[in-house]
Amino acid sequence: MKFVARFLLLLVPIFLLSSCEIGDDGTFEGGSFYIDVTVSPNPPVVGNNTFLITVTTTEGAPVNDATITVTVEMPIQGTVLAVDPPVSNLGSGQYNIGPVNFDQAGLWEVTIVAERGQEDGVWVKEYTVTE
Repeated sequence: MKFVARFLLLLVPIFLLSSCEIGDDGTFEGGSFYIDVTVSPNPPVVGNNTFLITVTTTEGAPVNDATITVTVEMPIQGTVLAVDPPVSNLGSGQYNIGPVNFDQAGLWEVTIVAERGQEDGVWVKEYTVTE
């Protein structure tokens, strides 16, 4: 019986975490906003790539006036893209990020932060960029 109770205690947090909206299999790190991400091409390649994000409140309302910050780094080498990719507000909570130019193949981590006043949302994902 103790085994079943422990097993259930492990399953409940996994179930709750799996119900978070995380977009493109990234990790929703928390905050007041959800960030849904689509990358093109998918998976990303060496050269120019585009990220389309949709930012919503936890109630699902679009966030049209967020400040979007993007960090792109290659964790193994400590390489960070020298130029922040441009962000365009498309309205209805949608933002276009790009071009994002990956200069070499390998594992890259993309972090997207949406902020408005004291509210924010953070999304993180690692991509294996190919030639």
